[in-house]
Amino acid sequence: MSTKVYMSVCEGQGDIEIKLFNKGTWDYINSDYPVFKKGEYSADETPPAHCQQRIWDECFVNESPLMYDGVNCPADVTINVTSGSGNNDRVICLQSDFGDTFFSVMEAMEYARDNDLEIIEEYQGCIY
Repeated sequence: MSTKVYMSVCEGQGDIEIKLFNKGTWDYINSDYPVFKKGEYSADETPPAHCQQRIWDECFVNESPLMYDGVNCPADVTINVTSGSGNNDRVICLQSDFGDTFFSVMEAMEYARDNDLEIIEEYQGCIY
């Protein structure tokens, strides 16, 4: 039986990024926006723990291994979410739960097929 996954496709500025997510991450992407203070259009929010660790590993440990070698993920990894595109902000910041970031739909679909993954829903977003 195939594992059900969710696919995001974000395009813009001549680039494309495709990611595959599990249900927990998908539910977070589509969750309610944080409460914004009056007159503000963005807020920092703390993603679920499994997302925080992947963000930490990708953005800090993998990018600067000498600086962050052995440093644990802090409990306050945040994502800046805007009032008009919170879902898109989350997708851009999150790391794929399956494979890596793909740069063509065919590549993502081939990975899904080879790993017995069934893509059951899709999100279309922008890179800005």
